[in-house]
Amino acid sequence: MGNGKIKDNMNDQTVYWLWIQRTIGFGSPRLTNITKAYTFAEDFYRAPFEEKQRVSGVHPLRYKLLEDPDLDSCRAIMDRCAQCGIDIISYGDSAYPELLRQIKAPPAVLFVRGEAGALSSLFNIAIVGTRNPSEKGCDFALDLANELSSLGACIVSGGAVGIDTQAHRGALRANGKTVCVLGCGHECGYLPKLDYVKRGIVGKGAVISEYPPDMPPKKGTFPLRNRIISGISRGVAVVEAGLKSGSLITAKYASEQKKEIFAAALGSGIRSEGTEKLINEGAKVIGNAEDIIKEFSDVKIAKGQPSLLGLDLREFVKEAKRQIEYYEKRNIGISHIPDFSFMRDAADRTESDAKKKRRPAASAKKKSVGITEEKRRETDEKSVGNIGEKKSERESTEKKLPEGLSKNAALVMQALSKFGELHIDEISEKTELEINRVQRAMTELDLEDLVEALDGRRYRLKK
Repeated sequence: MGNGKIKDNMNDQTVYWLWIQRTIGFGSPRLTNITKAYTFAEDFYRAPFEEKQRVSGVHPLRYKLLEDPDLDSCRAIMDRCAQCGIDIISYGDSAYPELLRQIKAPPAVLFVRGEAGALSSLFNIAIVGTRNPSEKGCDFALDLANELSSLGACIVSGGAVGIDTQAHRGALRANGKTVCVLGCGHECGYLPKLDYVKRGIVGKGAVISEYPPDMPPKKGTFPLRNRIISGISRGVAVVEAGLKSGSLITAKYASEQKKEIFAAALGSGIRSEGTEKLINEGAKVIGNAEDIIKEFSDVKIAKGQPSLLGLDLREFVKEAKRQIEYYEKRNIGISHIPDFSFMRDAADRTESDAKKKRRPAASAKKKSVGITEEKRRETDEKSVGNIGEKKSERESTEKKLPEGLSKNAALVMQALSKFGELHIDEISEKTELEINRVQRAMTELDLEDLVEALDGRRYRLKK
């Protein structure tokens, strides 16, 4: 950027980058004109109008914005981000993804919640597709993301219903990194039923947007964000897509950016027309993660973090506490902190089990007067399953609970099993859990593919 030395700490420049973003507009290629001529955003801001007009090359309709020196609205955005726990990374920051600098129209700023380092992972792979996938497409996206994550890839997608969500979930299940690129602001309330997935993403990667926190989606915002999905990725894999799918826009951007393009051949039909088109145009056909890995000989593939369920006691506790401590140390609003209490509960439970195994065998006398194993198990069932059902009903439900669920997730699952579709407030009432604990349990259950989010903050178990 320019010929000057870039500062490592560009916080004092953030307000000027926000002003540039407002002035030139979202997705404008004019940003590169400015960054070639100026090292710091403030220098452009303070330049004479005629110079700013000449250097930027913006359309005359934007001259009024170019002349406006007001920074109050930009500072208001910064204050809003601080309130919501959103970091702002500008083009001039060292944390700005290098791959993104190289595209035709890089965003002036990125609004980031989570680990900014995930944006610059050495092996980012985008997985995108239709919002209305087939069951086969869902399974393929989930497995592909899981396999790639286990090999050290960071999965990038758009956080939409369908293939995008499956891609994020596949990465999370592998305990891998994932990045979600929004087509709106973080706080606009778009797709609230996927909020718990986004919280999980923040815990293992980042949710990002070029749009201010409260900006709702508009016509064109999603196609524009697709250039960022491909921009921070080494390659783009399209799983299922129709001929008018936004995923083809992502593939088009990827082609312009000289990125690798992959497409899954999952059969014929309307959902495959777009992928068939890509394959006919030269996209590489993929059947698994290996088909993608082999195209990147320069990338050192290392096995990613194992699934949390596969960690031994010491590793599990270490990973759980590391993530919990990270979020507890961040000075952001509690409602925006991804919840890993279920990991703490599971870690504590695992430690307790290990201690029991280390205890010396009790004497026959103690066994005769102590609690039998059967009674102990019955007591445990009551502590987990006491939401008002009869003992026989509780035991029947207990048999259906997957192993490894936290206590709170088990309570929520039992409530949904007994009462069917419930509003989140009703779940809180029937389980006697606080709302934030219910939300945490929903994140855990979603990652296990056990619940389905409905409109109006209602949930039900998947059939």
